[in-house]
Amino acid sequence: MPRPKRADEKDASFHALKRSNGRWTLFRKDADCEVFESILSEGLPLFLCRILACQLMPPSLAPGAATQ
Repeated sequence: MPRPKRADEKDASFHALKRSNGRWTLFRKDADCEVFESILSEGLPLFLCRILACQLMPPSLAPGAATQ
């Protein structure tokens, strides 16, 4: 069964969530996060969108992470 078509309305807000594969660590040091944020901010003028909020968390603190 195909996925339902996503809403595509003018001035609508969308929620995007991205996790690493297998809960791998994507950012090993603070500089890695800074480079990611820099690339993200450089790309924003290329698209008609705004980022209202962004949160980077290590896999162990992400929602749904296994706890011991």
